[in-house]
Amino acid sequence: MRKITLWASMLCIGMQLQAKDFYVTPAGAGDGTSWATPTTLQLALNQSAEGDVIRLAKGVYVPTVITGEGITDERAKTFYITKSVTLEAGYSENPTATEQPNTKVNKATLSGVLNTTPMTKAYHLLCVNTSTTVGEGEAATDVPSKVPVVLKGLIL
Repeated sequence: MRKITLWASMLCIGMQLQAKDFYVTPAGAGDGTSWATPTTLQLALNQSAEGDVIRLAKGVYVPTVITGEGITDERAKTFYITKSVTLEAGYSENPTATEQPNTKVNKATLSGVLNTTPMTKAYHLLCVNTSTTVGEGEAATDVPSKVPVVLKGLIL
């Protein structure tokens, strides 16, 4: 019985450590499982699980989700993040499977500009609502293990 319990525990731990990668482009229309089938940023955020990595190709990303019941104002659109994920930018417009990120050349921008004529900007670019919290009196920089979302190489 002890061997079965240990094996089941190891299986559960292994499953929790298996992070998934999502591949995103500004015009993504696929399932996001590879650069050949990239998805949109918000769909990747919706489908991701704790610990997943979302890889962003070069381009400008505009929020599409309105949060809050009964709100219809376009300016309430935001990138809505509900899980502890990593957003990693720096990939070219047409990345390959082996490409490494280069944020100096391949800029990925999260933009709150929803419309340029007339100029319409989002109230909030990012809305992070995860179960991870920082304790009272603690700064997020003091407790890196509690920081819920990691942004690598993004322009906000």
